Amino acid sequence: MFTKLPAKQLPQVATAINTLTAFLAMRDVPTLTPAAIHTQLGQPLDTLILFGGSPIAGLEHFVKAMRAGVAQHYLIVGGHGHTTPKLRAQLSQFSGLDLSQVPSEAEMFQRVAQVSYGQEIPLLETQSTNSGNNVTNSLAVLRRHDIVPANIGLIQDGSLQRRLAAGFSKEVPTVPLVNFAAYQISVVVRDGQLAFAHDEVGMWSLSDYVNLVMGEIPRLHDTSAGYGPAGAGYIAHVAVPADVLAAHRLLQEQLGVTTRVANAEFKTISED
Repeated sequence: MFTKLPAKQLPQVATAINTLTAFLAMRDVPTLTPAAIHTQLGQPLDTLILFGGSPIAGLEHFVKAMRAGVAQHYLIVGGHGHTTPKLRAQLSQFSGLDLSQVPSEAEMFQRVAQVSYGQEIPLLETQSTNSGNNVTNSLAVLRRHDIVPANIGLIQDGSLQRRLAAGFSKEVPTVPLVNFAAYQISVVVRDGQLAFAHDEVGMWSLSDYVNLVMGEIPRLHDTSAGYGPAGAGYIAHVAVPADVLAAHRLLQEQLGVTTRVANAEFKTISED
């Protein structure tokens, strides 16, 4: 993807990628602590949810939050989707566990939390296959346990955090949300090449990551081709800033990257 770029274009491309990342990888609080949550909400966090599309960093934040007593209820959501094989490989390497027969992302996270962190996870959702039913299925689990959350904290992959929040805003528009992307990462020019500014456990390759963030902008942009009310209606309206749209166009021109296509194998209520 990046090999044919002239060196003089690399800083401009890095800046454009970082513009998309800054928009997508939402964090409403600097840390997942009771004090930070109270400052944001004026009250404690009711329910914290980790989603299976997240890398290992998401589980680490989730476990730390549990140990700090950030929320009253804790839920991990994730069945089987396009990220599952990569997540299984990452978690297996990280923990030394054989997860080959563990069917869902939530159950894999649970197993690693038990063995690597000594942490039990109270609630799991194991049937979701895409971002749409990540939202609806997680709310259904809470209802089955008679949990009516006053507010919800969300941990998801940095590329997907804003769309996840928009999905919840559609389904439960009056419930305050606290976003905490599993990672916030930037791209730099190093030794004449584009590279991540720091290492992140379980991170996508740079080319995979760019494909992910590029695919999110047309999904979020509220046009007839998007996922908002003007299009498919999967998510609440999202206002995509002009600088983000401009960065997306620049990357399309410079890299020739097109929108990531929905994986039909995992498409049910809405696209993954």
